[in-house]
Amino acid sequence: MSLGRKYFLLKDVLPKTEIPHLVGRVVLDKTHPSQAYAPFSHNPEDIVKDLLPAPVVWASGNDFISNTTGWKVTGGFSDIIQLGRSRSTENGASIESEEVSCYTMPNTMLAFEELMKNTAYSKDIHDILRRSNTGHAYFVTGFLTCRNGVLSVSRVESQHQQVGATAPILQAPASNFGRMGNPNLSFGFEKTQKKVLSRQLVDNVIFAVAYDVIRSSRSLDLDSRFFVKTSIINKGPKRVKPNHLAFMRESDSDSDSEDSASDNEEISYVNTELLGDERFDTVDLDAVSFHVKGISKDLSI
Repeated sequence: MSLGRKYFLLKDVLPKTEIPHLVGRVVLDKTHPSQAYAPFSHNPEDIVKDLLPAPVVWASGNDFISNTTGWKVTGGFSDIIQLGRSRSTENGASIESEEVSCYTMPNTMLAFEELMKNTAYSKDIHDILRRSNTGHAYFVTGFLTCRNGVLSVSRVESQHQQVGATAPILQAPASNFGRMGNPNLSFGFEKTQKKVLSRQLVDNVIFAVAYDVIRSSRSLDLDSRFFVKTSIINKGPKRVKPNHLAFMRESDSDSDSEDSASDNEEISYVNTELLGDERFDTVDLDAVSFHVKGISKDLSI
């Protein structure tokens, strides 16, 4: 069974207590939906019934995906000196689980319209959008959970620098080297560093979330204050950029934005502090390796 939406991997997984409350929220950070969100004091499920239907559940299986990003620069001075430098980063995350469940909100556009008819909900959404530096926020439309699994995060960084020099002897007036060619010399260095962190998930947790993008829209309205009417519109599903980690059908892959050593300590959920210790300074997940039992043929980045 395939995933019909794009589910963004969280850097801080959420405990099972969030399952009844997450769908219908509006958040500012798609990888940290618990940091800043609305509504805070009431549950969207109490406003619109059946926002969260029963999940689709997958049993055991496996999948593995990995990508690498980087850059390379080369140049020189005439044909005498050549310089080169490159850097690449491979980031990965793998989840092995006994069971994966997919929660999906039906008819997200209509559901958002119904929620916005509630005065308290609408006020909270307007307030959080005013706090957004980008002018948009993310409406939670579904999520993935895993039960009794292992979450591993890896990062491999490679750097390469090279300097080469060529002696232009053949261009000299009295050159007798014939077909030997100009002598040249090059030297450089390469450095590779790998960091891996694993945590045992002993409970049911949320590890990836699907979103619609919402934003404020202003229009001329003679009946509104200052003749400007502000409304909130749903722009549809959040698209995936090349540096995003998202699980989806292979045919759904896109790159546009909405605007143009192992540690086996057991914990109930993984947070960013655990993923950011001295052995794993950053968790800038640009690529993902995903290993989940039961969905090997349907998940892709």
